[in-house]
Amino acid sequence: MNSKQKVSILLIIDTTLFVVLLYLLFKGLWFEAMIPFLLSLGINFWNFNTYKEYFSRKEK
Repeated sequence: MNSKQKVSILLIIDTTLFVVLLYLLFKGLWFEAMIPFLLSLGINFWNFNTYKEYFSRKEK
């Protein structure tokens, strides 16, 4: 799997978690909203090198 596919999947997952977070906050479930927030942080920190590799490439 190349880096473009990895970043695309990670962005889809992160966007989905953000929508779930907004829904839970809208329903007033503040404590439960911590789950997608912490998952999103964990996924982004775990895959930081993938993001760094993809976004730091220079066009030739």
